[in-house]
Amino acid sequence: MPLPDWSVRAATAADRDFLYELNRAAFRTYVDATWGWDEDEQVALFDERFDPSRRRIVQSGDTDVGELVVDERPGVIYLARIALLPEWQGRGIGTAIVASLLTKAAAAGKAVELEVLHANPRAARLYEELGFRPTGRTETHLHMRADSPPN
Repeated sequence: MPLPDWSVRAATAADRDFLYELNRAAFRTYVDATWGWDEDEQVALFDERFDPSRRRIVQSGDTDVGELVVDERPGVIYLARIALLPEWQGRGIGTAIVASLLTKAAAAGKAVELEVLHANPRAARLYEELGFRPTGRTETHLHMRADSPPN
């Protein structure tokens, strides 16, 4: 199977509407199951936290298909957010992105950490298949970590 075609570009303020619609399409089911989805509240929260300088737009060819937010921390690459439009899920793009982060982390001698909602067991299974292990849990999230192999 060929590797999926994907790249990332810097987000801009002009991406706000795309990113909000992506948030709704990718996370509404899980947010609704966890806290309940209130559209006005979600718009307010999104706008309060919207910082395009931290976000990358995932593209397949010239098509915007998702979002990636990664924080570099001492000893850790933190995958703060990865989301793909539902019609782009299941094509290997998310797996390829996470695999590239794991490769980058291994080269730097860092671990990769993330958290996933309990309401999204499909994502948790994917992360486990990619080498992540649970490190803790809250009422709403499972915390996971993939350590770099020793040199």
